[in-house]
Amino acid sequence: MIIRNAYQLQEFQLVGGPGWLGADRFDIVAKADGNPTRDDFSAMLRALLADRFKLVVHKETRDLP
Repeated sequence: MIIRNAYQLQEFQLVGGPGWLGADRFDIVAKADGNPTRDDFSAMLRALLADRFKLVVHKETRDLP
């Protein structure tokens, strides 16, 4: 859910990943200064995931029905 929020994805748009992605759970405690916009919040989440979890993503375009 955090990854989908960070990249503003629908559930069907997140494909693949390691096996633990759907099984392991983490508590993330973070606080944003001020009142960030949705785009600002997403950017902060992406930075947090990259920094704390070493998340690396690959974007691609797929044809879907």
